[in-house]
Amino acid sequence: MYKLEPLQNRLSQAKNLREIAKRAGINEKTIQRIKNGENSPSLRTADAVMTAIDSIETEGKKHG
Repeated sequence: MYKLEPLQNRLSQAKNLREIAKRAGINEKTIQRIKNGENSPSLRTADAVMTAIDSIETEGKKHG
C-alpha cells in the first residue's frame, strides 16, 4: 500500500491541474478528486500523475 499524502501535496502545490491531467492522460475531474482525497487512484494512475508533475517541473526549471 502506498500513501496518498505526497501525491495530494504535490497536486495542491501545482499551478495547472489541466496540464497535469493532459500529460497523465487522465480526466481533469479525476485529478481534482485525487487532490481532494475523494478518489484513491491505482498505482498506475498515481505514477502517471507524478510523472506528469515531474515533467512540468523539469520544464519549468529549464525555462525558469
